[in-house]
Amino acid sequence: MKANCDWECQNGHRFEKRTEHTAERLKCPECGSWAERVWLSPRSPHRQFSEPIVIEKYADGSFGFPGRSDRSPSKGAERIEIRSGAEYRRLMGEFNSQERERFKQREEKDQEFREAVEHMAGRRLTELLRREENPLARDILKAGIEMRAWDSDRRKFLETYCEVMELDRGNRD
Repeated sequence: MKANCDWECQNGHRFEKRTEHTAERLKCPECGSWAERVWLSPRSPHRQFSEPIVIEKYADGSFGFPGRSDRSPSKGAERIEIRSGAEYRRLMGEFNSQERERFKQREEKDQEFREAVEHMAGRRLTELLRREENPLARDILKAGIEMRAWDSDRRKFLETYCEVMELDRGNRD
């Protein structure tokens, strides 16, 4: 019977590989030295889960979370069962990569919109300045033209994670 197992070589490289349950050693894909299976405690985030975490992956590459592991996948979705901490980390990396790309696209659209608004505001202020005769009002309009750039602070992408999977005694302190 084959299963996904965690392995570590003499040089400290950790990796996961699907092997026979009886396998004792295999070659490290990174350095070629012998690797031994890592047996982890039941509380370790690297252990095999007794119940899988179920996620749906749609044809467009997006993910869905069915809420119950015994539910049939939605139409057009592939059922993915996460059975180890390594699979969870790999999937969360893929999910966050997708979300980071969507965030980048939204930011680009927002930037285009901000630039268009700034351009219109600049034109409007310049037009008002051209017509204004009051010196104080002209000074205020000139200051407005100089300060019309938007705040340069950008929103930051926040990665998605599962608190149950990510928080352990070591990082709660």
